[in-house]
Amino acid sequence: MGSYSGKVALVAGGASGIGAAIVAGLVRGGAEVVVADIQPATIRLDVTSFDEWVRAVEFVERTHGGLDLMVNSVGGGAQGSIEELSEQEFERTLRLNLTGVFLGIKAVFPAMRRRSGGAIVNIASNLGVAAMPGIAPYSAAKAGVIQLGRVAALEGVPHRIRVNSVLPGITRTPMSEVSLRNADFKRMAVDPVPFGRPGEPQEIAAAALFLLSDAASYVTGTEIAADGGLLASY
Repeated sequence: MGSYSGKVALVAGGASGIGAAIVAGLVRGGAEVVVADIQPATIRLDVTSFDEWVRAVEFVERTHGGLDLMVNSVGGGAQGSIEELSEQEFERTLRLNLTGVFLGIKAVFPAMRRRSGGAIVNIASNLGVAAMPGIAPYSAAKAGVIQLGRVAALEGVPHRIRVNSVLPGITRTPMSEVSLRNADFKRMAVDPVPFGRPGEPQEIAAAALFLLSDAASYVTGTEIAADGGLLASY
């Protein structure tokens, strides 16, 4: 996908799914990669805690000498109709999917300024643009991620920090495995996709890897939809 030789990357949510595919691509390209997650065998990171973000960034700088690239690939949350969802479920989902991205950007900006630049990729969702019933907090949060990324990109320009988002469609990951076996879910989420199938983590990772690479040196404040053409069909 590209050369990341000499670059140091922090991937939040890099233990599985899309995040793990991004980690693999960065490693193949020669980057030094720190995987941060709530899973064992990673640097502990609860993305909803600014203190944990700060500790993760400090760890990367202490052990690798700096930070050039960051990916936030954490998501999920409550499902149900607006009438069914509690205020607490709505707020927890916003905090995981949106506040976590804000805190991550806030934590890594100073480290990237110390490297005279960097690149950030947020894994948002095509459901931040399109909509379907039963996912109000997730959809609202991912819409917020898109706009947050645009604002962060403008604030990053003076420091040569690029910020972009990837908008996956339904993707075959451990988190989606059970849902994809459900006929009703498949009819709602997969059948409308022009490609007629879910994406694979490597296909989503390819978009993120491009945005992290020097090939995207003139790309900031935008989004790449990797969704099999779904957004184009709306």
